[in-house]
Amino acid sequence: MLSRDVTFASQILIRVSSALSILGCLFVIASYLYDKTYRTPANRLVFSTAIYCLIGNLGTIIGESGIGVKGLCELQGFFIQFLLGGVLYTGFMALNLLIKFKRKYTLQQVEKFEKFYHFAVFVGTVLPSSILLFYPSDVYGVGLRPSILP
Repeated sequence: MLSRDVTFASQILIRVSSALSILGCLFVIASYLYDKTYRTPANRLVFSTAIYCLIGNLGTIIGESGIGVKGLCELQGFFIQFLLGGVLYTGFMALNLLIKFKRKYTLQQVEKFEKFYHFAVFVGTVLPSSILLFYPSDVYGVGLRPSILP
């Protein structure tokens, strides 16, 4: 078991790094929305990754404040599920590079995969977390449960 001081210090570190990540996500989102030259297929995936990471980092910035507060705890669990979306989009960006340069796909062929990527990320993150969020649960029965990120 970690001491109270170490737990407090780790919470500060998590919140500071989450805040920096949120600022980075906001910069990417603002850049994409402001400048139309950034609206390419690869940048759309980066934009989508930034949105999912932004929502996920809102969950991490809540930290231990969500423990014991039922609505906040469930919202935090819902938000944290979005971190998986950032991971999935990163994998899909790597897959795009693979099929573009190794398989010699054209840009138009690569763009056809984008709908699949968005659907897969939605099904892998938003759908399960929404079901868990709205699924009625008794005290820590089925559904979202409290957890502390290390």
